[in-house]
Amino acid sequence: MNAIKVQVAFQGGGAKFFGLLASAEAVWNSEKEGLIKVTRVSGTSAGAIIAMFYAFRINPLEIRKYIEKIKLSIFIFPSLMIFCLFSFIYPILLVYLLLFVLKGLNASQLIVAPVKKFIIKIITKYSKIDFKKNNESDLIFGNYKICLKTDIDLIVTASNLEREKQEEYNESRTPNYNIIAAVLDSCAIPFLFRMKGIIFDGGNHWKSSIGFTE
Repeated sequence: MNAIKVQVAFQGGGAKFFGLLASAEAVWNSEKEGLIKVTRVSGTSAGAIIAMFYAFRINPLEIRKYIEKIKLSIFIFPSLMIFCLFSFIYPILLVYLLLFVLKGLNASQLIVAPVKKFIIKIITKYSKIDFKKNNESDLIFGNYKICLKTDIDLIVTASNLEREKQEEYNESRTPNYNIIAAVLDSCAIPFLFRMKGIIFDGGNHWKSSIGFTE
């Protein structure tokens, strides 16, 4: 029986990361059994991280095992900041803003840095690219298939607030754009992950990237 060709869209939602990872694992197992063949993945926000890992042919089971071993403090602080924002706990949010305004500290980097570090760690540990030999900035949409020996199309979406529409990153539209940067764009929650600019979290426009499958 020939494997059915499928395209997978991973929706956004930081709290859904582990659920999305479980879904990716189920898709991976179905592909391993020869039931399906994944030809394209797309993702928004947390889903963009999962989609990128899948396109890079990183086994979701290995990611889950890695997460089970590490200190989850790298996820606790971002989650706490999101909780504070949406629960209207003003004193803690005020301290965050004061760090940015009074001390000139780009406080958003306190959240972005651990996420970026986690992404690079997973790619380095489980993919076929070696960042000791290749600079992370060289991992662009135009060459990732060659670098990682993958044939899966990857689409990452973010929100362009100026144009009020989704921003699409892929091999044909943005061949020279760095993939990790695109994923961080897709995860850039306003004020928490990013303080300025026009490109923010893909979930600001629409949490699903299903429109980018064919």
